[in-house]
Amino acid sequence: MRTLPLAAAAALLVLLSGCGDKQEMPRPVSFEVVSSTTPPPPPSR
Repeated sequence: MRTLPLAAAAALLVLLSGCGDKQEMPRPVSFEVVSSTTPPPPPSR
């Protein structure tokens, strides 16, 4: 299902954005980390 990876990515983004607000971390870097950490999408079947 595509909802699982999407939910995980959303949760990671929320956590990253929360930490970024405190330490002012670059957003593009966090985006790259999330995309590289998330596993490839499962087959359509």
